[in-house]
Amino acid sequence: MIAGYAMSKLVLPLFLVFVPAFLAFAAYLCYLGGRDLRKSRTIVTADPRSIGEVSARSGPIEVEGTAVPADEHGTVTGPFTETDCLAYTYSAQGKRGSGPDDAPRSDDGTYDVLDEGKASTRFYVEDETGRVLVDPAGATFEFTPETHYNAPLSDTPEPVEEYMQRNPETRPPDTLLHPVVSTILRNHNRFVERRLDIGDTVYITGYKRPATEGDSAEIVVGNGPNESEFVISDRSKRWTAGEYGIYGLGKAIAGVVLVIMMLLLLHENVQYIHQHSTF
Repeated sequence: MIAGYAMSKLVLPLFLVFVPAFLAFAAYLCYLGGRDLRKSRTIVTADPRSIGEVSARSGPIEVEGTAVPADEHGTVTGPFTETDCLAYTYSAQGKRGSGPDDAPRSDDGTYDVLDEGKASTRFYVEDETGRVLVDPAGATFEFTPETHYNAPLSDTPEPVEEYMQRNPETRPPDTLLHPVVSTILRNHNRFVERRLDIGDTVYITGYKRPATEGDSAEIVVGNGPNESEFVISDRSKRWTAGEYGIYGLGKAIAGVVLVIMMLLLLHENVQYIHQHSTF
């Protein structure tokens, strides 16, 4: 009985830390899932209009058309492909443990993110009824990975090599291996570039705002009071809504399952401690 009591005294503090930490993580998953589901719902319920009809609306809107450059704003250049485009995100990733302790993880959780960033310029979206100017500042970019390099030092594209020279912390280990062997051993870093290219079909859910001085169009789509609802995607409306819905539902379910598991674990261990702490 004394041993059981001593064990309960040791176990209880652990559970007082362990269970709340996992419950907090579960709550965060549910929050992320709910946010994605709200995005999906916003996209699904938004009233589709042609660009020509947007001028009669105010507040949140959605547009779908072809992305074309605005001559006065120019283009930006993808760092890993040197491709002129309208917006891009990039990420240089190394094997887990290669980055600092607080390095974020890649989307698939298998790499440390060593460097990341994005750039964009204002551009037009046009269809057969007209065009609108898009101010992408503050938008969430949802682009497919246009380029995905597994780059050992023995087989590195020139733009990636130049990027690593400017950013030596993103260089893979200095061991030259055949690319296949390097991939198996993960003796390489991964470089991911996602772009909105000129001429891409683009779907945008955002907010209509009046043009300001310097704007080259009467209608401007940009950020609004709810930043999470400003999305620029190089996929169709249906695909974008479905992706947010699937990922959001998955995160929410994972959070709920984790909550249930933690509550069951807490209940069982409280009973165990109670039984073994009585004399």
